[in-house]
Amino acid sequence: PPLSVRIVTDLGNEQALKEFRSNIKKKSRELYKYVQVLAEYGWFDHFLESWQKLEPSTIDKLPQYVLP
Repeated sequence: PPLSVRIVTDLGNEQALKEFRSNIKKKSRELYKYVQVLAEYGWFDHFLESWQKLEPSTIDKLPQYVLP
């Protein structure tokens, strides 16, 4: 996966990838729980509403894509 490759290239060794794989399952549960809580509190709806209220000139200033 891209994230695995990023960790190895950023840290420069295979140990980083091994550590990433050993921790990913536990951390992914935490991440999904966090996203679930955000959804339950309506954060995504609020974000979408705010995004839709932006002026086109503001949106035009944003990059079309972001590199990882």
